[in-house]
Amino acid sequence: MVLYVIGSFLLLFGAEKNLKRLHLPWLTLHPLVAAALMALMGCFAFRSFGRRGYVRDDAFIVFAMFLVFWILTYLWVVVVGNYQSLEADDAEDTTLLLDGWPGLQQPGRHSRGTRSQRTNAPWAPPSPPSPVPFSLPA
Repeated sequence: MVLYVIGSFLLLFGAEKNLKRLHLPWLTLHPLVAAALMALMGCFAFRSFGRRGYVRDDAFIVFAMFLVFWILTYLWVVVVGNYQSLEADDAEDTTLLLDGWPGLQQPGRHSRGTRSQRTNAPWAPPSPPSPVPFSLPA
């Protein structure tokens, strides 16, 4: 259980800082903890089935097992999705760094003649647009 708590803190830190590798401890420990919890609930349900006066509790235990299983599965799927999106972002960023961003020239890939010439003239704001005639309908 201590390892699961440590893995959860690593997951929190990794999700906050977008560090893909810190998701792995939780992704490996969570299914083990979920399986142990399901086994524990199953043993409890097996021991309580068929006892007199516990029929309502049996149905509740089965429903609780179903609900807990799907919640734990959903949590795992969300973290796997975040892990995969971080992996896709890493690959995309690497491609952009190697090939360049679309529409952006990288330094050293253009000739000197394409640079704009600097002038010593002071900067002036553009002139305002001409007024548009506006008439109200009669």
